Amino acid sequence: MSRLLQTILLAFSLLATAAYAAEADEQLLGSKKTRIKVENTDDIYVGVGLFSDMLNANLEFVTDEWGYIMVRAGRFHNIGEGFAANASWRRPLTVDDKLGSGYYIGVFGGQVSGDVLEGEIYQRIGGGAEMGYHWVTEYTRAEATIGLGAAMAEKNEQTGKELTAEPTIFFSFNIALGY
Repeated sequence: MSRLLQTILLAFSLLATAAYAAEADEQLLGSKKTRIKVENTDDIYVGVGLFSDMLNANLEFVTDEWGYIMVRAGRFHNIGEGFAANASWRRPLTVDDKLGSGYYIGVFGGQVSGDVLEGEIYQRIGGGAEMGYHWVTEYTRAEATIGLGAAMAEKNEQTGKELTAEPTIFFSFNIALGY
């Protein structure tokens, strides 16, 4: 099994374990578990995060009708220049309303990859589907997601080399404060 696949399986199992521990009323590693009842969460959150290799600032909007919408703006670390933006839309899978912690499923799109080909920089447009867990408290919203998507193919006209549109695994980690 390749190292990438092992890393992906490990990350997903850790996410699932943490999510289960957050849902269960059991003790984890001897710590006492207390349930926090979230009465009044906010509708708008401002935070920071990492989408694949894009360090970003994000704005999150939570609605009853449309679900959860996040807009990210930042810079891809591996190319180190330029501005990138993308968005996600998610719906809860395991909670009945926007207030609770739980699993969410959704889609993302926009500039999802920054690549260099023959010295030329490409910020590639793409999209995909994602699943993750949201931890919601009275003042914060944190989430960890994993997704599968692809970026559009790009071709360097001078050399004829190209970046292909192949399936890629995307990770996202964010934390935000409510307003």
